This record gives sequence, C-alpha cells and structure tokens, in this order.
Amino acid sequence: MGTWSTDAFGNDEACDWVYDLVVTEDLSAIEAAIDAVERGPDASAAVEALAAIETIARLRGHPGARSAYTERLDDWVLRTRLMPPEALMQRALAAIAHILGEDSELKELWDETPDAQAWIESVRALQSRLLAPPAPLEAAPEAHGDHIAALIRRAGTIRFAVPDVAPESPVGALYNAVMAADALSDAARVREIIGWIWQPVAQLGKPGIAWDLAVREAKTWANEGLLDEALAGLEAWRGAAVVAGPGQFEIRAAGLCVNGRDLDRARALRAVACAAAPDPSLWHLDAALLEARLGSVALAREILATHADAFDNEKLKPVVDFIQGILACRDHDPLALDLLTRASEEYLEKSETGSPASWSLFSICAGWWALALHQAGRSDDARALVSALRTILLQPYNLELLAELKQAGLLPPGAEAPPWPLPAQAHSVFQAGSRDTTDHGVFKTVQTRGVNALTQVEAYRRDFAGGSKRYPFLIGDADDLARLLDAIEPAADGGRATLEQARALDATAWLEQHSRKAKPRWPKDGPEPVKMVLSQFKGLPQILKPVMFIGLIELDDPCELFARMGYGDWNACPPPHVHAALHRHWRAQFGAEPIAISNDVVEYIVASPPQSRSEALDLARAHEAYCPDVVEQGVGSTGKLASSLLGAPYWYFWWD
Repeated sequence: MGTWSTDAFGNDEACDWVYDLVVTEDLSAIEAAIDAVERGPDASAAVEALAAIETIARLRGHPGARSAYTERLDDWVLRTRLMPPEALMQRALAAIAHILGEDSELKELWDETPDAQAWIESVRALQSRLLAPPAPLEAAPEAHGDHIAALIRRAGTIRFAVPDVAPESPVGALYNAVMAADALSDAARVREIIGWIWQPVAQLGKPGIAWDLAVREAKTWANEGLLDEALAGLEAWRGAAVVAGPGQFEIRAAGLCVNGRDLDRARALRAVACAAAPDPSLWHLDAALLEARLGSVALAREILATHADAFDNEKLKPVVDFIQGILACRDHDPLALDLLTRASEEYLEKSETGSPASWSLFSICAGWWALALHQAGRSDDARALVSALRTILLQPYNLELLAELKQAGLLPPGAEAPPWPLPAQAHSVFQAGSRDTTDHGVFKTVQTRGVNALTQVEAYRRDFAGGSKRYPFLIGDADDLARLLDAIEPAADGGRATLEQARALDATAWLEQHSRKAKPRWPKDGPEPVKMVLSQFKGLPQILKPVMFIGLIELDDPCELFARMGYGDWNACPPPHVHAALHRHWRAQFGAEPIAISNDVVEYIVASPPQSRSEALDLARAHEAYCPDVVEQGVGSTGKLASSLLGAPYWYFWWD
C-alpha cells in the first residue's frame, strides 16, 4: 500500500489509474491526467500524470521498468499501439517541468523523505525516454511457463543483507540500511547506523524520520526483553508535534509490545489508537493480520467482518488477501493458494525495488504461501521458496510461522531463528537508560538514550513552562558530565551574590565595550544557519552519542542558571554574572534560552532569531564579544558568524 518505489508505478494511485486506462481504446485517459496536473499543484493529480507520461513513453517504444504492477499497462500498450501526437508530447514535457517545480505539492512530499533525489532522477529518466526518437514496439509476449515457478525464481534473486554503508553515505542509503538491519533483527547494526544518520537527518530538518528512527531503536530493546525500558525511552515523544496525530504514539507503542511479546498490552494500546484515529482502517487490518498469524482465527475473522466496508477498496485488497489467505490456509481451503500467490506477488514486487521496507511482511506472506503450495500438492515449489527466503524467514518475529513450516516438513527440525528475546548486544555502550535522577549538588542528572535526548529536554522544557521549576539542559555523554562537574564552582550562597552582580550589570554597555567598533561586512560565502544542537554529536563525522545525560536544576528563572552553577571565569570565558546578564538581555531580545551546557560549550535555543542581515551583523559583534573563539578558532570572521545567525534556531558558543 502507499508508495514503495520512486518509479511512476511504484505507488497505489498510479496502479489504480491503470484500471481507468485499460477500459479505453484511445488517449483520452492520458489527456485527462495531464490536463488535471496543468490545473494545479495537487499531488494525486501529479502522480496520475506521471503514470500517463510513462504510458506515452511506452507507446513510443521506450518503456521503464516492467513488473507485476505494469502488466495491465503493457498489455494495453501492445494491444492499442497508439502513437501520441506531438502536441500531447509537448504537454507531457510541460507537465514534468510543473511536477519538478517549486510549487509542486508532490515534489514537496518527496522532499520530506530520504528518497527525494532518487525520485527526481526517476522523473528525469522518464523525461529522457520521452524525448528519445520513437522505436518499434516489441511483439506481444508469449507465456513463459509456470507463473508460480517464475515468482519463486524472482524471490531467489533478492539479497537479504544489510547494505555496506559508512557514516559518510547518503541519508537515503543509511536509512535503507537501518530498515534492512531492522528486518534482519540485527540490533547492533540498527543502533550503529542510527548513530551515523542522526546528524544529517537533524541538519535536513526531518523530525518525522527522527521519530521513526527512535521507534526502530526502541524496538531493538523490546526485542532483547527490555520492553518497559523501550517504552519509557519513547515517552518523551508523546507530546512532540511530529507524533501529534491522534493515536500515532499508541500505535507505534503497540508495535513495540508485539516485539516484546506482551500481546495483551499491544491489543490494549491498539484499541486506544483505533478509537482516536479518524481513519483506523490500516490499524484494524494490522490487528487482523497479527491475530491470523497467532492462530486467533475467530478474532481475526471478527475484525475483518466488523470493518468489511472500510476494507472494501483496491488499496487495501492485497492485505485483505494476505489475511484471508492465512485463514484459508489454516482451514486447508484450496482458495489459500490463489489468495497468497496474489499477495506474495505484491510484496515480492516491493521487495525487488531495493527497499527493505517490505522484507518482513514479504517473509511472513511468503511463508504462508509456501504452506499453501504444500497443501496444494506443490511441495517441491514450497521447499524451493523456503530455501530462497531462508535468511528473511528465520527471524524471531516469525516464530509461529516457523513452527508451522517445520510441522509441514518444509524446514528441517534443526532450523532455528534466534531465541526470543534476542541476546543482549553491546550493553556496555548502549544502556537502557533510567528515569531515576542522580544528585550532583547544584543540579541533578537523568540518563537517556541518544535518540531520545533532545526530545526529553524539550519535554522537560514544557514541564518547566508549566511550573515544574526544574530547568533542563543537555550535557552530553559521561565524559562531558565529568568535565562539567570539574569546571563549575557553585557558590556557597546558591549564587545570590552573583545574581546581584548580574542585575547591576548593563549588558548593552558591556557588549559595546567588548565589541569590535567597526560593523563587519556580509560575506560572499558565509556558512548556513545552525539548525541543530551540536552537543548531541561526537567526532568527525558527527556521530550521535548513544547515551547522554540531561541536567535538571531547581530555579524560578532560566537567567539564574549560570549564577547558580558558578559557570565561567576561565581563559576568555566570562564570569558567571556576565553569562547571567547577557542571557537575560538575549532572552528579552530574541527569546534565547540555554539548551545545552558542557565544560566549554554553551548552546541556546532561539525563539525569534534575527531576520535581517543588519540585525545578524549586530548580533555577531555581540557574540564575538561574549565568545571570541567562535570567530578566531571557528568560522574565521565576524561576517561569516553573522551568516550562521540569520534565522538560526540555535546558537553555539565554545571557549578554548
């Protein structure tokens, strides 16, 4: 369902459009699709227009990838053999330009994904095929033997392995590798690659992807028998805007409970999610699929019957076939083979695209397909299928299915998936985390996993705004915490004298006294604005710290923070009262508040950053006065610092 590849026919809407095309004998459906995209930026219209343009390319003898999804289209092309006129060609080219333009809703949606560049390249390739001179169409294809045998051969060509990637690999490649490691239950690789991808995802401003990665990381802990820790780690995301849709948090939490084998809690959370969601059809289907897999036949049938009207559409049909096929297979009903063959072909096609997103579903569906083949007297085909998919079948989420395959003699008794829960991996580095606080005197700390750290800080900030009086700041890992504790000198009076000094200090006068007199010029090639909290990362390339600490300090006003901690007054780092005075000054001007503090780094989150070059240049002079090292050992000039501050949601200070 949805979108599974960047090809013109790698999504449900394009495949549905073919049903309208094949009942025609002319170009009217193609013209209508292109006409619709000419009228506006609607994403659905753009998807259908790309399908129509792909059809034109095929009619001109330059087909794109063929698959089960294009069979009806290819048959129609070879049957009608229509030649699109030049005027339609020009409209198609104009439609492509429109779809790739800045006002394109479809392009905007793809830009939200790791596959944005791959989609653009796919559309450009379609454009090139459209521009190629017409070529003769091939002859109508002949039958190529047994369709099922051909599908099994195709399944055997898929390599189920985590792709070779490095920290510097493109975001899309890293994300694919995370999904592959997830499907193959390789917790260590999931955690490692998430550490690599986190910084580029943050830089691109993709909170939805970050949420998905956090869930996948939590899944590794649930798989290892640490379900409560996994759920506790995700709790901070409950109030995050990225998961604010009704039921979204609960449905992902329910998935974790399935992995943690707490099925009663999974069912309860799923019920909450379905009750909250405006259209819970997919979640009801997921529930029916789970019950069918577990052998709860009556419950699965009850779900299908209760929501039959919602499931009666083409987009959901493959999943309904999948579930009905499992149920029919359990009943030894001959219909099982046809149902599971169709469903397996659907997931096979998605798995062949190179994306591991469908691997786990394909393994489940194909395993039941093998059982249906065995029941139909095609045991050799069933064994060939199981052999081809052995890597993806022997996964802990298939425990019930593997038992059925062994009982049928399709797997040897000694074939085992990893035990459930999985063996703990790398706990010396990736700890489960705890809500318990550790008291360090002037502040306390709470430990959290890196994927949840900043979201947890934001949750504590919401609590502080609501009156908790516990102000949070990200510290970093254990080494960062140790160095911070060595660097600060909390005053015996709790910072009261320092705060008096801060109130007496004229921040504007102090900045003017310590700033460069001449206003800097705007650079030709200045750096981009800072878009993330850099204290989350370590080394080059920047890799997410797997375990971090959050400081919690009791105070009424964030301006008290530096005074209470006794932070500063070494080398070029200002004394605590200057930090406090400048913080009050910048909060009034820009809504700036500290979000991360370590022994030599302070970072701010900024509600109202400068929006003009002049304002950014003035602010850069002030930042340089406060922290000369950000220029002298950082960006290199005050003008370049200004470039990094224009519209920047975060500020970064570092003292050598």
